[in-house]
Amino acid sequence: MALQRAAFESTTMTVVWRNHTFNAPLYDPELDLVAVAPDGRLAGVCIWWYQPSLKAAQIEPLAVHPDFQHLGLSQALMAEGCRRVAARGAETARVETYSFSEPALKAYEAAGFQRITEELKFYKEY
Repeated sequence: MALQRAAFESTTMTVVWRNHTFNAPLYDPELDLVAVAPDGRLAGVCIWWYQPSLKAAQIEPLAVHPDFQHLGLSQALMAEGCRRVAARGAETARVETYSFSEPALKAYEAAGFQRITEELKFYKEY
């Protein structure tokens, strides 16, 4: 959670939300990818989801701590995730991000993802 909060400069990741993720029907911890820095800190995380009936995978979330950005970690996490879900039978993979998130857009396009929609999202916190 701390890694995602730092990467996205956000407080929306909570223990409740993360625990909900761990109990989701399609959650498979074998598709969790973590990059650990030489000093033991978490540098990056990428959780992959795979739905066999659709032969489709999704990344949610992918986060790299600001101290370790621009080192190729997101590319490595996506490449390994693609390898794992393809081995399970995935024929497609998707990821969602905000249209204004240039670093994310560049990272996904560099990994071979193609833009399919320009979508605005709204959020309100109480």
